[in-house]
Amino acid sequence: MTDAPTLDAEDDKLIVLARGAMARTDGAAGAAVRDTDGRTYAAG
Repeated sequence: MTDAPTLDAEDDKLIVLARGAMARTDGAAGAAVRDTDGRTYAAG
């Protein structure tokens, strides 16, 4: 078993957004990104 990498709070937020997008669309995958201006985009 490998140790999971430690994520900072901003990475945790992106994971939550990606999982939410995946759940809303009942999809097999979800993604979230943040642009250089700080805007966040999520898709599922």
